[in-house]
Amino acid sequence: MGLFFSDNQLCVDPRMAALVGSFAANETLWKEKFAAAMVRMGRIQLQTGTCGEVRLNCSVVSPTSSSPSSIELASSTPAVDEDAIATS
Repeated sequence: MGLFFSDNQLCVDPRMAALVGSFAANETLWKEKFAAAMVRMGRIQLQTGTCGEVRLNCSVVSPTSSSPSSIELASSTPAVDEDAIATS
């Protein structure tokens, strides 16, 4: 079995590896940070009408027309930002 690209980045990126190590060493810290993040996510306001956008690929802005002929499906290659962190 392999790892997801994003999970692998948690181990190989030195910035993330230190954080992963601290969470692995302190389960209480992990639970506190996770709970706080979930509370923050719960406060995100729903975007409706013209204030939001439904994307077929989270890393690509949707075309203005949603007709099937103008929609480009996501590629099988994961999008990666300049820090080599998966963005999709």
